[in-house]
Amino acid sequence: MEWMLFDHAKYDKMYNCSFLSYEEWASLGHVSIPMGCWCSTCATVLLLAFNRLLDLSMPHLSDSIFHGKRIFVWLLIPICYGLYYWWFSCPCLYNSNFYACFLDPYFGLSIDHPTDVVYANFLFSINNIAIIVALGTVYIAIICALIAKTRFANSKSVSAIQRQMIFRTKTETKVTALTNTSSRNTKTAAVTVTRH
Repeated sequence: MEWMLFDHAKYDKMYNCSFLSYEEWASLGHVSIPMGCWCSTCATVLLLAFNRLLDLSMPHLSDSIFHGKRIFVWLLIPICYGLYYWWFSCPCLYNSNFYACFLDPYFGLSIDHPTDVVYANFLFSINNIAIIVALGTVYIAIICALIAKTRFANSKSVSAIQRQMIFRTKTETKVTALTNTSSRNTKTAAVTVTRH
């Protein structure tokens, strides 16, 4: 209590539970942890799909690229990609009314707010669209490679595996496309709703 009344700088450091004050934390920039994790996950899923495509179509090339400790070098790409969004992207804020993160901090609030500000993150939209296109392309390539590899096999188990893989690939592509499209539409709707 004494620090709060007489030495407010020391109180700020103790209350904040860190060695930096609020102003010092703000000078470091705003982080967007959910955005960084989402984009890193998207890049990791794309890397995994590419790995599976190479495993299926060119196993020798896959072994030479992804074997052993080389996979850690490949995993640095999604980590760096996610860290870029983590540190340099516009943060999305958690809204306790809707239990979700939104780019518009005024979403769902009936208070006066500035209407000339557009809360959008174009890099995030590009990431979501690019992951739909890239995953769809890689999954179509996986289907083509699987069909080409099993064309000459007449076993019923191979055709069952083929059907299962094609169904799974189509389902994953559709779910990814719907998830990214619906989240993008929600954010657009959020901006539209708060402008009226």
